[in-house]
Amino acid sequence: MLMRAWIALGSPDRARALFDRRRAAAAAAGRQGHVLALDVLDALALDAQGQRAEALRALEPALERAAPEGYIRTFVREGAAMHALLRDALVHRVHAGDVGQLLRAFENPSAAPTVGLLTAREREVLRLLAQGRSNRELAEELVISPETAKVHVARILHKLGAHTRTQALLRARQLDLV
Repeated sequence: MLMRAWIALGSPDRARALFDRRRAAAAAAGRQGHVLALDVLDALALDAQGQRAEALRALEPALERAAPEGYIRTFVREGAAMHALLRDALVHRVHAGDVGQLLRAFENPSAAPTVGLLTAREREVLRLLAQGRSNRELAEELVISPETAKVHVARILHKLGAHTRTQALLRARQLDLV
């Protein structure tokens, strides 16, 4: 993401300039994983601007969205800056239970908890993906629309940090999810 690049280059103001438009577009497209990633980056950009209190407030919607869906790696991949922000969130009791789980994942990122990584429905979709099913076949098997099947697949790819179904299945096997 371009926002991540601007933050890394020391230009959080440029990152924040992209935020509103990109978040609105992602929300309108129903890309909740992308909305979450943007919220996380916005919090990091605010923190990089020296606005810790604002960063903690911006982090709240990300934590609310992440907890029920099991998005852990979205936070862990942001590294030390996110770790510091989450530690401060814990001190300020911002979603303390969820933050505690995220902080534990930072201790060993490669062993971040897989329980809760995928929802029960996503695990079911993943099982069918491992059998080589298409979105249409997923939809028929699960009695959902092909569009809903596509959304489930996209969320699985995002949560597993994959760009293709093959990458997702390889990662799922590494994590003993299939």
